[in-house]
Amino acid sequence: MWSFLRHRFGLFLIACLGAGVVVLTAYLFYRYRATTGDLYEPHFIGLRVGEVPIYSPDQRPVDVMNGLPISVSCEVVPVAPGHTAKFRLSGYKEPITTDNGTALVAFEGAPGTTYDLTLEYEVTDPAGEKSVVDTKRATVRLIPAARYLRVRSFETAKEEAIPTLTVPAEVIPYAEAALEIEGPPEDYSVLFFVQRLGEDMPVLQILVDEKAPEAFRANVAPLKKYREWGGNVGGFAAWPGGYEPGTTKRPPPIQIGNEEDVRVAFEVFSVLLRTSDVEAVLRSSIRFKDVEGGAPTFSLGDVDMAYLKTTAYKGWVSPPVVVVRADTMPKETTTEWKVE
Repeated sequence: MWSFLRHRFGLFLIACLGAGVVVLTAYLFYRYRATTGDLYEPHFIGLRVGEVPIYSPDQRPVDVMNGLPISVSCEVVPVAPGHTAKFRLSGYKEPITTDNGTALVAFEGAPGTTYDLTLEYEVTDPAGEKSVVDTKRATVRLIPAARYLRVRSFETAKEEAIPTLTVPAEVIPYAEAALEIEGPPEDYSVLFFVQRLGEDMPVLQILVDEKAPEAFRANVAPLKKYREWGGNVGGFAAWPGGYEPGTTKRPPPIQIGNEEDVRVAFEVFSVLLRTSDVEAVLRSSIRFKDVEGGAPTFSLGDVDMAYLKTTAYKGWVSPPVVVVRADTMPKETTTEWKVE
């Protein structure tokens, strides 16, 4: 009798254990599907205008140049076998339907005009039933189509924004450009020059080794691409030393005048060069100074403006920005400066 009961009890425990395993498996499967179901359902992963990602339909409009064709594209989870996908972009003229979710659009209109774009992800199942499974939205704003190189803003040596054109002795300039280049941006560099207002004597900004002051080199700003404007026009930025995310490296500043040049106006401008031409520009600014202890010494002189314009890549020399050198800067300003 006891043997029979022990046998039945053992079977009961085994059945309970098996049922528990089944329930646990079902629960884990349910949780897995709940958390990863979107990985298998067709939907948008991302939307881009040119190379600018759209994170939210409420984010600020993306600037696009008038008349330049720019891509509106997306990344998606694809449809299941047997299903087909179509993408429909609306909000500018006639809707555009594509198979791959990428449309090339040349937006036109008055500067400042905005267009609210909608991209739909439409799926057709094997039975021919169509349904829109996801939607993305973005806003674009028209700006004039232009090519330019300009000094956009300045920061202090501690990388603090300077709100006016009254600047300290050392500043970090930021240059930006919209233009066509041949080859990768790594092949190009920007150099900065400073000269007294009204004088035609631009001085190349350099870096000096404290241990060997005579061994100076150009303060080079590597060209970095940050977006497409459309067509072959790229958006580029440059600041001394380049930018290295995740490091404590700071851009080396440029020098505005000498110690005694308080309340003196200067012009700051930038020049775009092929990196291979930087050394030639540096050599053109070096002057023989004297012979001390049997060894020649050199100094840095001004650079001929005509030479700069012929050496610059396709003649790209930015308009000068006039700054006033001061020991102290105003903390606020009622006017906003900008370079057109």
